Amino acid sequence: MLPSALGTELCEALGEYVYALEDPRDRRVFYIGRGVRDRALHHARDAIATGDASAKLDRIREIHRCHLQPRAWILRRKVGRRTTAAEMEALAIDLLARWHDPLLNAMRGAGVEDGIRTLDGLIADYAAEALVTERPAIIVNIGRTWVEGITDEALWDAARKWWVCRPEERMTPPTLLLAEAGSIVRGAWRVRLPAQRQAVTWVDLDERRRAFLGTEATFTPFNACCFDGERDSDWSSLVGRHTRPPVLPRSYGSAFRYLNC
Repeated sequence: MLPSALGTELCEALGEYVYALEDPRDRRVFYIGRGVRDRALHHARDAIATGDASAKLDRIREIHRCHLQPRAWILRRKVGRRTTAAEMEALAIDLLARWHDPLLNAMRGAGVEDGIRTLDGLIADYAAEALVTERPAIIVNIGRTWVEGITDEALWDAARKWWVCRPEERMTPPTLLLAEAGSIVRGAWRVRLPAQRQAVTWVDLDERRRAFLGTEATFTPFNACCFDGERDSDWSSLVGRHTRPPVLPRSYGSAFRYLNC
C-alpha cells in the first residue's frame, strides 16, 4: 500500500520526474504524467476525495472497487537537471522493454541509475535499514545491469563476473559476495576462493562492462575473475539493506569494495 505522502529524502531524490500509472488487473499503463514531490499519488487521492468525472479517475475508481490500487512507475528521475536526446532514448528503451516486445538494443541507454522503478520499490529503498554484518565481504556494483524484477539467474550472472580483483589475497579473504545497486544490497552469495580467472574478451562482457570499456574496436582483453558459489543462508537479513555512509564511505563509480577484510 502506497503512503499518503512521500518523505523529504525521497522527494529530493526524485526531483522532477516522469511517471506512469499501471492497472494491476491487466498490467497495462493507462496514464503518463510528470511532476515533483507527491504528484504521482494525487490521482488516487482525487478519485477517492472528489466526484469529478474523467476517464482517468473513473479507471482508478474501477481499480479501487476490485480492492486494488494503481501501481505507480517512476520512469525517469531528476529530469530537470538534464533533458537530452540520450536520456529520451533511454526512457523509450525502458518503456518498450517493460510493456512491449523486447527491442534489439544491446544497451539500455544513458542515465539508467535514474531509470524505471516502481514508486513502492523506491519507498522501500529509502526506508531501508543499514547493512550490518561482521562477515568479510566483497561488495560489487551492478547498478547498470540491475533492474527491478530481475531474475535470480540474471542477478547472479551480473554479480559473479568479471571483476579485476584478487580477494583471496586479502588479510581476511571474503567468502561473502554482495551485489549492490543504488546503494542497496540486491543479492548475497557464499563464494569459494580462489575465484576462477581468465582472459576476458568482448563477447564475454555484459552491457554494464561494455558501457565502461568503449567499443569492440578499441577493446583490449584483460584478466579478471568469475566467482562460483551459492545463495547465502543469511540472504533475508542482508538483501534490501543499504550501504550508504556510514556503512561504507561514499564512492563514485567503484566497481567493488571490501568490507571487514
